[in-house]
Amino acid sequence: MEIVKESEIKTIHQWLDHGYPLALPTDTVYGLILKATNDNEYVLKQIKNRPEDKPLPMVVSSVEELLNLIEVPQSHLYVVYDYLPGGLTIVGKAKKDYGHTTLAVRVPDKPYLLESLKGIGPCWLTSANLSGEPACFTVDQVKERLNGRIDYIVEGPCKDNVASTIVSFVDGSPKILRQGAVVLQF
Repeated sequence: MEIVKESEIKTIHQWLDHGYPLALPTDTVYGLILKATNDNEYVLKQIKNRPEDKPLPMVVSSVEELLNLIEVPQSHLYVVYDYLPGGLTIVGKAKKDYGHTTLAVRVPDKPYLLESLKGIGPCWLTSANLSGEPACFTVDQVKERLNGRIDYIVEGPCKDNVASTIVSFVDGSPKILRQGAVVLQF
């Protein structure tokens, strides 16, 4: 198992670019990340033992990238601009084909991760744990729970230690699917 620090952005970028699944600290919890392709979504689901019918969320390096992937009503764009980067996942109708009619996308408030993602494109990002188990907040937890399932880990602190809030705009008006790091009311 190879472990690097958050400051090793060039290495992290290369791992992402080469399509290696890795665990890394986000602004919420430790995540599993891999470049977004249909095959790679399957790979992450296998690592997590996640049900095949449960789509994975995505992560991108900017709000502009997010808005290129999903539809957000004009009247609610302020949510995107006011709370991102941050612990908020936005669900919207997909503008690009990743095998789903809707996508859940977020822009994390973690500078090393945003820098590492530049030029990579969308990546699948899900919590670094087996499905149904508690989220991981430390390298030791990741090593213990995902032992033998991944080869690359980025070491660093999670910012909030709380899962992201998820809000859906699929039906046009906002619907909070999970209250988390960002407190929203509509």
